[in-house]
Amino acid sequence: MKLFVKFLVSILLTAVFLFLIYALFNLRDRHRGYHIDVNQESPGEVVISAGFSAISITPEITDRWNDTLGNYQYNPDEGDTYEDINDSGSFDAVWMAGFQSSKPAQGVNDDLWARAMVLDDGVTRFAWVVLDAIGFNGDDIISVRKRIPADLGIDYVIISSTHTHSAPDLIGLWGPTTFTSGVNPDYLE
Repeated sequence: MKLFVKFLVSILLTAVFLFLIYALFNLRDRHRGYHIDVNQESPGEVVISAGFSAISITPEITDRWNDTLGNYQYNPDEGDTYEDINDSGSFDAVWMAGFQSSKPAQGVNDDLWARAMVLDDGVTRFAWVVLDAIGFNGDDIISVRKRIPADLGIDYVIISSTHTHSAPDLIGLWGPTTFTSGVNPDYLE
């Protein structure tokens, strides 16, 4: 009995140790040393220039599926099937964000957009991008900021989302199962 208890305690301690390593890895600072300096002197009276742009970020729906129960969740065990339109041999779903997991898109009703506004007062250039998405992770925002070419002269960038539940999963919470990410890396890029 003592041997069994020692074995059980060692398994439990190993599991706790592995969980702590996993947690520390996922909580690490992915952008160490990154900071934003918001101390700006006011230049007085200035003329502000503004620019606006929009681009469609609507994903291509390659495979469609048949929802036999009408519950908006893809479950082949309940008779749901898919049409392999691109002949890939697998269900290439666009997993929708919000409400529940296992909710693939059926088609496109309205386009999704990324809209940008840039304001420039001659001293500071500020960009604001709004995505038709449920959200966009902070580390992804920092990665985008780092990729903006320096010759554009953008000093500050804000990226926000409209929080629509009619867009693909960009956060990783709404995949084919509860514990599977629904983020398509190509679409995120």
